[in-house]
Amino acid sequence: MKAKILAVLTLLALLVSLAACTGEPAAPADPAAPDAASLSEADAEFAGGYTMHLDNGTSITLGAVADDTLAALGEPDDVMEAPSCIRTGTDRVYTYNGRFTVTTQPDAVGRERITEVTFLSDAAAITENGASVMLGGDASAADTAFGEPYESGGGIRRYLVDSGVVTVTEDGGEITALSVSYAFG
Repeated sequence: MKAKILAVLTLLALLVSLAACTGEPAAPADPAAPDAASLSEADAEFAGGYTMHLDNGTSITLGAVADDTLAALGEPDDVMEAPSCIRTGTDRVYTYNGRFTVTTQPDAVGRERITEVTFLSDAAAITENGASVMLGGDASAADTAFGEPYESGGGIRRYLVDSGVVTVTEDGGEITALSVSYAFG
């Protein structure tokens, strides 16, 4: 029950952050006809994203153009949208079967890129290095899957994986929140 409450609170915090934009976005890009240099620049910004493997055989790559992944995940239960704070376009949060959300934002040429996956229930897990990392699971599984955290304290562990950050919140050795986000910069 604690995990579900924390997952809902995490989702609400994400929604507030999406709605918190107050400034004007950057000058609009023309997604209908990007030139090769613009496409190359947009691809370079999102290069090297972490590919997470879910326990159902699905893979999600952070930073990837979202079209193929979203199609493979099937019809979402819900889609929330907000104007992007970073670029012209729309940030979106797709919810899949109450198991996890996939957050996207537009790149420099307007293509939707995957920037975060947040787990909402124990019905989905990341499998890495022979370990399954999921809500309600043993927090030590994250160390097995991702190695030593680069940051740890207050019940929060952060792991660097390629161009991604896995954030695990634990209470009493049990994972209570789990998200993976693209590491910009």
